Amino acid sequence: MAAVARTGGNAGFPRGTFLQLLFGYHSLEELRHAYAECWLAGDEVREVLTGLFPKQGSDTWPVA
Repeated sequence: MAAVARTGGNAGFPRGTFLQLLFGYHSLEELRHAYAECWLAGDEVREVLTGLFPKQGSDTWPVA
């Protein structure tokens, strides 16, 4: 996987991993453990992302 350039912003995620955080499939710490390319600018960013996007169960609904 190509290296991620840290040229601004407070956090970086490889392609597709932010959606796993957004929908609660994985926690921020799980993503950081699984993907070395995930980075955060500091503890404040970690606290905000953990508070906004907690790990939770999700339901899938079929589209008929």
